[in-house]
Formats: sequence, structure tokens, C-alpha cells
Amino acid sequence: MSSRTDIFKPERILNLETLTHNQRTQIRFLVKYIRILAAIAIVLFTIVFIKNYTLKVRFKKGQLELKRDELLEENRKLMIKYSAVTDPVRIEKIAREKLGMVLPDRKNIHLMQIYEDISEVPEKLAKK
Repeated sequence: MSSRTDIFKPERILNLETLTHNQRTQIRFLVKYIRILAAIAIVLFTIVFIKNYTLKVRFKKGQLELKRDELLEENRKLMIKYSAVTDPVRIEKIAREKLGMVLPDRKNIHLMQIYEDISEVPEKLAKK
């Protein structure tokens, strides 16, 4: 009877016909065992890969949320600044004090009508 290590010798592996039924059963068992281990290794690798990817995505999400909060705060500050800059009272104050502008008298205000096309101008205005 041959020992268990005999089945791994090249001449024994290549010549399957000389193997006993018990040795063939052991080889089938080893092949199944290796296949199961390979499947388990693939599953474990996949789980580790997915966990790692999930961790990276969560980290990126956290960074993006912080950036969003910063941008929202900056937007809020800019909206306050915009409303202060476009305040009509402030604009009038700057126009009066710094630029020396005043509202014109009513008799100096003239309304004008703007025509898009020369054909729209009434004849009595076109003669002048």
C-alpha cells in the first residue's frame, strides 16, 4: 500500500489509471476542498473590497457635506451683502453726498417715447 504523499508525485498524478479508488476519492475531495476555499476567498475579497469602497464613499460624502455647508454660509453672507448694497436709500444717499446728484425739478422732466422702427414714428414728429 502506498503512502499519502505518493499521490502527489508527478508520475502518479499523470497516470490516473494506476490510482486506486481510494486515492481518486481523496483527489476529488481535495479538488472540491480547493474549489470551496477559492470561492470563500473570492467572497471574502469581495466583501473587503465593498467595505473599503463604502468607507471611501462615506468619507467623500462627509467632505462634500462640509463643502456644501461652507458654500451655503458664504451664500447667506453674500445675500445679506447684496441686499445692503442694493438698498435704494443707501444708493440715494451715496448719489447725493458723494456724487452731488439731486432729483430734477418737475418742469425739467420730459417723457420720451422710443420707437423700435422708423416706420412707427408718426408723420408730424418725422417732419420736425
